[in-house]
Amino acid sequence: MTKTIKAMVLFAALFGVTCSEPTTNPTDLNSDSAAAPPSSLGATTPSAAKGGGLAPYDLSFGDDIIAEMPVQLNPNTPFKGFKLNNAVLALPSGETGAGCPQSSSAGWGGNVGTWTGTLTIKQGTSSSTLQFFATSPSYPSKELKLQITTNQKEATDGSGVITLAFPCVKALVGLPTSPDPAADPWVTFTITATPK
Repeated sequence: MTKTIKAMVLFAALFGVTCSEPTTNPTDLNSDSAAAPPSSLGATTPSAAKGGGLAPYDLSFGDDIIAEMPVQLNPNTPFKGFKLNNAVLALPSGETGAGCPQSSSAGWGGNVGTWTGTLTIKQGTSSSTLQFFATSPSYPSKELKLQITTNQKEATDGSGVITLAFPCVKALVGLPTSPDPAADPWVTFTITATPK
């Protein structure tokens, strides 16, 4: 038996014969096409979802969160799987949630200032959630964990400007598993992506 296996291995090595099954695309089991190479499996390039490419935009925040930064977005799915490292957001002093029945006179409280961290936007079927995990350049040992959810979806105007509104929503400051209700203000802000 051992001589038979050795002979088969030698035969395969000499003539390039393999005993493997034909490869198939892991995303389409009805396809006869070759599988994607392992390095590309699990890739989360937003442009791959709809076949579109990334385009340069200026991303800005207004009202209770202030920021401006250049980004690359897919115009078809601009905030789907959005993640940006080293994002800089400013939490201004003063009252937040102006015009909301639940306005917060304390505003951002002890979290006022400029923060640098990882910004993500996750979209579900009926909501969008912004998450921001950051440290302060002034106080490197101080951390900010921010999560804000809106029932709004992005809207695009005729000139390609994309907006995502967060009107009168509760900003969870700290981890959702250990919230600090006294530090959780009501806020209103808009994220605007303007094509360059």
